[in-house]
Amino acid sequence: MKDMEVYSMDTPSTIDLYDPLTHSWHRSESSSSPDDFRSIVAIRRKMIFVGFDHEERLHPGFEVYDTQKCEWNQVVLQTAQPEHIGAI
Repeated sequence: MKDMEVYSMDTPSTIDLYDPLTHSWHRSESSSSPDDFRSIVAIRRKMIFVGFDHEERLHPGFEVYDTQKCEWNQVVLQTAQPEHIGAI
C-alpha cells in the first residue's frame, strides 16, 4: 500500500455557498489567509473558521465569513504577557 501524501495549496480559502431560495451556487471572495486544516462553525448567517497552517501552527485568531454581507473579517486574539496573567 502506498503511503498517504498530503499536499498544501498555500492559497487563501474560498467558500462555495448554496442559496436554497434561488437554487443557485456562488463563490465567496478569498479569505485573507491560507489554512491547510480548518474547523468550521456556523452560527446564524456567519461561518467561523479556525485553522492550522501546513507547519501545524495554530493561527493566532480566526476568520468570520458573513453570508449576508459576503465579506471576511479577521479576529486576532491578543495574548496576555505572563507577568499580567491573573492581574485584575
